[in-house]
Amino acid sequence: VNMVKFAVQHLKPIIIGTTALGDEDNKKILEASHKIAVLKASNMSVGTNVIFAMLKKLPDILYKNFDIEISEIHHSKKKDSPSGTARTMGKIISERKENAHFRYGREGNELKRESGEIGFHSIRGGTVAGIHTVYFLGDDESIEITHRVYSKRIFAIGAIAAAKWIFKKKPGIYSMQDLIVSG
Repeated sequence: VNMVKFAVQHLKPIIIGTTALGDEDNKKILEASHKIAVLKASNMSVGTNVIFAMLKKLPDILYKNFDIEISEIHHSKKKDSPSGTARTMGKIISERKENAHFRYGREGNELKRESGEIGFHSIRGGTVAGIHTVYFLGDDESIEITHRVYSKRIFAIGAIAAAKWIFKKKPGIYSMQDLIVSG
């Protein structure tokens, strides 16, 4: 948030890729967006943001008639779980699914699936940069949407594209999806 304050003082746009922000931090970012352009994204990868856009446009039948689970795999040093990207996927899905609520992991004997449940599963190991899969599990069929990151380089490429794009924008809050839609 110190960088946001600095950006406002110098009237420079800012890109925020941090996901572990509290309500107070988000409030300050929103206030800053009245004076400068702010691009806030849980993931700077173009591919992940294409999946976010897909999840917003998939047919309603997937959200009504299919159980939904989200899995994410990251390197052994990653601290947060589920990842900000998985949380963003869950948020998008919850806006489309009736009675949506989250379940984190599964263990024990009393795990009957509840209506509206969106499951999250996190795996940590090795040097995996990131793999996210959304599972739509129906009667006798399933659909999986997966994004794999082979190198963290892709996040830098996305951040550079975001910096070039936001430099010309008016004050406001923007996302990577805004960048993708604009071409």
